[in-house]
Amino acid sequence: MGGKRNLVLGRCAALLFLCGAVASLPTNALLNADADAYAVNALAFVSTIVTFVIPWQRLHRRWMHVLVLVATGEVTLGVVVHDEHAIVFMWYFVLVAVFAAYAFRRRREAVGQLGFVVLGMISTAVYSGPVEPDALENAIVAIPTICVAAGVVIWLRENLERRERTDPLTGLGNRRALIEALDEVTEQRLVRLLVLFDLDGFKRYNDRLGHAAGDAMLARMGHALNRAVVDSGEAYRLGGDELCVLLTDSEALADCEAALLADGIGASHGVAWLPHESDTASAALSLADDRMYAAKRASRDVPFVLAMDSPSPSPSARDRHLAHSPASGRRPL
Repeated sequence: MGGKRNLVLGRCAALLFLCGAVASLPTNALLNADADAYAVNALAFVSTIVTFVIPWQRLHRRWMHVLVLVATGEVTLGVVVHDEHAIVFMWYFVLVAVFAAYAFRRRREAVGQLGFVVLGMISTAVYSGPVEPDALENAIVAIPTICVAAGVVIWLRENLERRERTDPLTGLGNRRALIEALDEVTEQRLVRLLVLFDLDGFKRYNDRLGHAAGDAMLARMGHALNRAVVDSGEAYRLGGDELCVLLTDSEALADCEAALLADGIGASHGVAWLPHESDTASAALSLADDRMYAAKRASRDVPFVLAMDSPSPSPSARDRHLAHSPASGRRPL
């Protein structure tokens, strides 16, 4: 499902269709445009209404591609029907390009849509050549301008989203980043292992040495956890002493446990397989959370011993937990 972001983008597209339709009306009147130009205006108004009423939050994000294709097609029609005045309407391609740069987070998707916009501009320039001698030259000048404008939008959006989706203390993804990753996993039906960690003994460490030392410890653990999953997944910090990884398989789980062992601190964890056990982000988080706290409660009845110099750790919690997990019977480890 697309969610709130799709809804916002759909409303933004409706507003752009409306602005284009309204802005063209006085221009058509000043240029004494024929009925074809007003027909394109009417099409833009229809697109505004349709785009506004569509429940974008219920649709897959792939439907965003349709918006760019429709907008490019309408701009192309607008340029073609105005013949010698076509250059007046070619700036609408800039709006479509900027929208595409903002709407698509994956660069290859954004670049693909920008290529379609550029193709539309070149085709209209070639078509307008007989009545507008400078049309092709103007298009060649405009194309780099569009690419630069779209590139700036992509750069600004990525930097803003990186700040919004990154935990400032550890540099890991935050809860928002995890939810987005889980949504993508469930949409594409990818097989992933979600593991939630809750640190054991961190409160005592924090109370004994102070919050500055606790923050430094979290930062070190975050870096170590990120290194542990660099080739097999992503690591996140959900807040406080709760950490999380999203793995392609279970092989790195033991390394993740080792990354969270330091100075008397350990970690309890709970897992959930997607999509076998949970087919939504909320269900996966709830299941992993329940298992994590069950493991945490069970560990309170077992003395915690940390052997800092032990060359070979005792059997990992991964083996103990997965042996009793419903997922272990569904996926070979």
